[in-house]
Amino acid sequence: MVAAMVAPSFARPSPSSLEDRYERHAGFHVLRLGGTDEEMGYQHGWLLREVIPRGPLPAFARHVSRLLGRGGLLGPAAGASGLIGAALGRTVGRQLEASYPARARAALRGLAAGAGLDEGELLRAVTMPDTFLWAVEQYRKRRGFLPAPRSGVPTFGCTSVLGWGDATATGELLHGRNFDYPGVGTWDAEPVVAFHAPSDGQPYVALTSAGVLLGGITAMNEAGLTLAVHQHLAAAEVDLGGTPIGVLGDQIMRHARTLDDARRMLDDHRPSAAWTYVIGSALERSVLCYELTRDRRALVWPEGDTFAYTNLFLSRRLEGVEQLVYPTGWRHNTGRFHLATRRLRERHGQLDAAAIAAILGDPGDPRDRLRTAIATLETVASAVFAPGRSLLYAATGTSPVSQNPYVAFDLT
Repeated sequence: MVAAMVAPSFARPSPSSLEDRYERHAGFHVLRLGGTDEEMGYQHGWLLREVIPRGPLPAFARHVSRLLGRGGLLGPAAGASGLIGAALGRTVGRQLEASYPARARAALRGLAAGAGLDEGELLRAVTMPDTFLWAVEQYRKRRGFLPAPRSGVPTFGCTSVLGWGDATATGELLHGRNFDYPGVGTWDAEPVVAFHAPSDGQPYVALTSAGVLLGGITAMNEAGLTLAVHQHLAAAEVDLGGTPIGVLGDQIMRHARTLDDARRMLDDHRPSAAWTYVIGSALERSVLCYELTRDRRALVWPEGDTFAYTNLFLSRRLEGVEQLVYPTGWRHNTGRFHLATRRLRERHGQLDAAAIAAILGDPGDPRDRLRTAIATLETVASAVFAPGRSLLYAATGTSPVSQNPYVAFDLT
């Protein structure tokens, strides 16, 4: 990313005051951010200015162009992937940029100023997830399907596993989460545990990577809510006018204290693409699974005291939204779901943080890893939340990180 002169709207803090907000622990960049959105963005950028170029943002800015050029989505036109990817950045990306609320734009402006980043390139990076889903949707409309063997679309997908009540050894709610995404060698190279103390909300902690702002993907707040967001690659309903991913989850972490608070915020949310929010509550010892697309939404309330989720909709209200456009990915989503559900059942009554972590690290059936593996080559971040004790256990090392040792961080 090319450096640009982006000036913050507040007085620049002294380097010594910023350095007190940073420590390095077990391979993680540990940040303690506070203040307004722009101030926290600036702190993140300044503290990680030297490592952000090695993190996921530069790769994310080029991801759609690379995918188009793998001979999959563009086919014979793959040689023009750079030009087409740049055009998407100017058109689709700009429409998504316009949908960012002022608070998110302020955070990005602060990040660019602190790290010396080009703000336009930064916006192309952070809008990549929704731009990617839009590109897949346009291809599906034209061709009707994605040819799985040569599509260039990797097998990846996030996994959540939760237990509470009689299912866990102590009765506490536990929430495990694998974050699988195209960030191998970048996301897992510069992992971040970011503690947030916003001026307009409650404290929360996010497991993220250098340059990736907000706490809207994998996080836990002071009230004992946990959050994991899951992508739906093959869903048919995409809307460029909706709010890009990451923004609402961050607001839930700041302001929601109960599952009903989170549900009301989701009810008012208009997404850009298809996503699911899996939210656990330590005090309520319950889980909210909220599935939504541009046009439809559904609440899934788990039966019993365990719950697993991957990247396929569970509610019949969304039946038909997902297309069988990538058979290998679909088999993997269903295989992981059934294996995770079975592992939770096998450990019922004995689930603790270590048992949840073991499920996240499960390599699946050695005879067919593409169908059942929970730990995949693209598992770039893994967390086990014990929100009743305000603890985040984060997996160390490189992908697949869920098979590595975990270290604990305390939100209090």
